[in-house]
Amino acid sequence: MDNEYRHSKTTVSLLNYHFVFCPRYRRKLFVNSEVDASFKSLVHSICKENE
Repeated sequence: MDNEYRHSKTTVSLLNYHFVFCPRYRRKLFVNSEVDASFKSLVHSICKENE
C-alpha cells in the first residue's frame, strides 16, 4: 500500500487502519492463509471503492 497523502483545500491527511477482532471464543482466524487472503482482498476492494 502506498503512503500517499490526501490533499484538499484545507487539509492534508494520511489514513492508516488497525483492525481488531474479538471473536467469541478468541479463535485464531488468520492462521488459515485462505481466510487471510480473502480478508485482505475484501479490504483492498473496499478501499478502492472509497478511494
